[in-house]
Amino acid sequence: MDPYYANKMANKTELELLEYFNNHQKYVPVAVLAAVAELQKRGRTFSETELATLEPERQAVRQAYQAEMAAKAAETDNDEEAEEVSQLYTPNAIVGFSIFFSLLFGAMLLVTNIRELGNRKGSWIVVGFGIAYMALEVVLFQLYRSSTLTLGLNLIGALILNFYFWPKYIGFNQGYEAKPIWRALLISILIVLPLIIIASLLPQPE
Repeated sequence: MDPYYANKMANKTELELLEYFNNHQKYVPVAVLAAVAELQKRGRTFSETELATLEPERQAVRQAYQAEMAAKAAETDNDEEAEEVSQLYTPNAIVGFSIFFSLLFGAMLLVTNIRELGNRKGSWIVVGFGIAYMALEVVLFQLYRSSTLTLGLNLIGALILNFYFWPKYIGFNQGYEAKPIWRALLISILIVLPLIIIASLLPQPE
């Protein structure tokens, strides 16, 4: 029972309370039920037939209570969702992986971020960019054999990832927590290290 109406009815006379019962269609349902409860508390008895006339009021109070509980549950869910912040690899991590491993590794970090936010189409576009850019680097390296050129291209590619694809598919205003890089770093090392070993064992061109 609503404490407000319970206290209100406790201060009314029996005639005033009976007014709520006899003309219950005129009053707020919760007030009518509070008046009947107060009359019963004072010893007034009601027949089953009399109480049955109050079923619309009971139904209205139940529906109002259920609606209130549903609204509170929805508000709680919204608060919990608002508190959840996505974990994303930072732009600095993308630059670092792009330079020290390759642009494709930095692109895959950004792809992970985009998929974390549920944009699979955008992630495939970044994958395609990373592969195409990597192919261009390979061609240019074959032509010029310059590690400095490769590092410069990796840096330029990382800037494209951070200043074109990041705002396009994530947005600069997107809130996030910095995602630890250790797992991605270990995977990258396990991929690159065997390639370095294999390359060192191959005959070097004279």
